[in-house]
Amino acid sequence: MKAPLILAAVGSVLLSAQAMAATYGAGCPSCTGGPSGTVWLQAAADVSYANFAAVNDTIVLCKDNGSGTAIVADYTVVYAPSHPGTTAPGDVSWNYTQGNVGVTCADLGY
Repeated sequence: MKAPLILAAVGSVLLSAQAMAATYGAGCPSCTGGPSGTVWLQAAADVSYANFAAVNDTIVLCKDNGSGTAIVADYTVVYAPSHPGTTAPGDVSWNYTQGNVGVTCADLGY
């Protein structure tokens, strides 16, 4: 009888920790190369640092590709440097990229 209660308690703690993760976003008009490349990763790490993001928070970057599609890349913070500190591309990990046809980053709020 104690085992199900303990598992339920652990599950609720994990669920509440995931619910507390925050998302930070920014436009990245100067991002070059692919969203999993060094320039994008560094930009995501810089957004993480600027927002005092914590490990497991989400960073979203958006870049207009000039042909009516907003490229949105999603990252997870894997290392949150203390302040003052420095950032590195390895501070975040790339999750996925999505193209949004017919909208701009401004339309999406970035």
